[in-house]
Amino acid sequence: MFIDNDGNIFHTFKKEEDFWGNIYEECFDGVKLYERIRNSKIKTMEFVDFEYYSASDESTSFFIYPVLENNKELGFIVLELPIKDINSILADRKKLGRTGEVYLVNYKQLMITQSRFIDDNTILNKQINTEAIRNALKEKKGNKIIEDYRGKRVFSSYEQFDYEGAKWIITAEIDEDEVYENIGFVTRILFKDRCTNFVDTVMYDINRYNITQFGKSFLHFGIFATHNSSFKKIIDKLIGNGIELSQIKILFKDNYNLVNVIFNYSDDQIWSNWGKKGNNMIFTNEYKHVADSGEIVKRLHI
Repeated sequence: MFIDNDGNIFHTFKKEEDFWGNIYEECFDGVKLYERIRNSKIKTMEFVDFEYYSASDESTSFFIYPVLENNKELGFIVLELPIKDINSILADRKKLGRTGEVYLVNYKQLMITQSRFIDDNTILNKQINTEAIRNALKEKKGNKIIEDYRGKRVFSSYEQFDYEGAKWIITAEIDEDEVYENIGFVTRILFKDRCTNFVDTVMYDINRYNITQFGKSFLHFGIFATHNSSFKKIIDKLIGNGIELSQIKILFKDNYNLVNVIFNYSDDQIWSNWGKKGNNMIFTNEYKHVADSGEIVKRLHI
């Protein structure tokens, strides 16, 4: 957009609501771009950090270039950079796996790019108050296992940097579960095998409701087995469908040949009923004390 020395916006490429307006009008009060031009003597290029700009109906930043003649200010050329241009770069998640994510946060701890896991708009709407972001504001950069903004444990790498006076934090994170799933020999020995049609059917029923990856993180899967020839296949198929090891529990008793699973809705408890042909069945609620598969893999790795 082109703005003369009296504040008239006499040309824009988009011809939006700001076209033919004046930056001193009351309707532009509080807009960082116009406040900067109103209150500053701009002699060189200046950058205005991302904010919601109502004329474009999106979050955008601006570069202000003064037009000078014999050191006299004649007006300004303003270039608009919408956040979608940066977001499109960070949205390329090739080689980031199922849970890898790179995002930007400003000094107010507001996310300025779109979350991979949240359908609603997170740009300048989602506050990120994680340990990684707090550390980045103090220590500039680092790497740490933290609880992210979804409440998931992640490996986080973060760094604060300045861009034309604006402080941003770039953060790259991946779920701890996915990292441990890919610990070479453990994954190959424990979980690589052919898959069962039963799990395909279950996951089809889940996926047809268009549940997001974030929504899937609230699911829990229990495997009750009297032999070890099936649960390895089931785990492999669940992982292939975006389920994390920490969402899977296994209760294995090879000294029985029959098991029934009972869910008690009144107290939200899972019971199992174990037995052998011709013998009395025994009830147990030990499932709630079983470690999840992610915890088991971590112990093996350590």
